[in-house]
Amino acid sequence: MKNYLTKTEEQKWYQNLNEMFTETKDILFKLGYKEVYDNKYNIQIKNLGTKSLAICEFRGRDYFDDEKLFNISFNSNYLAFAKKEQIKNTMMHEMIHSLDGCMSHTGRWKQIATRINYSLPQYQIKRTTDPGEEFYKNVVEKQYKYEIECNKCHSKWRYQRMTKTIQSCSKGTAICSCGSKDFKVTVLK
Repeated sequence: MKNYLTKTEEQKWYQNLNEMFTETKDILFKLGYKEVYDNKYNIQIKNLGTKSLAICEFRGRDYFDDEKLFNISFNSNYLAFAKKEQIKNTMMHEMIHSLDGCMSHTGRWKQIATRINYSLPQYQIKRTTDPGEEFYKNVVEKQYKYEIECNKCHSKWRYQRMTKTIQSCSKGTAICSCGSKDFKVTVLK
């Protein structure tokens, strides 16, 4: 999959992400979540495809001082199209995951997110986030190569590669749920 960030943009984002990380860590500390200073973090930019905007991964414990180690990885394509406020929300979302008992989106994670949303109106932490129209248009939609449309009911399906379904629709042997055998197959790329 194409990476939409240039090397120069990636370097700027590393600087921005590290600043956001420090700011987020300080906010969580001031709210009483002192364990953020007991953990070690590695901020990364990766091509995470289209499913994840960012991820927080527990990597184990430091051999010498028993600190928890976390990787927080941001999708390079999300950074290319997201607004800075969206990235700050995503950073806070992932940082909450690094707190004790917060690896899922329930229980303590949900309580902390709700507290932050209530006490800091500039944040809107959610379980999932809409990455925005630009991300979908430039990243998600470009991964598909074929589109099938039923000429009767106008249902549409998209595929990344040639399949038997596409071949059947082209030959007129496939049947839509509406009963039609009339399909339009379009090559998108």
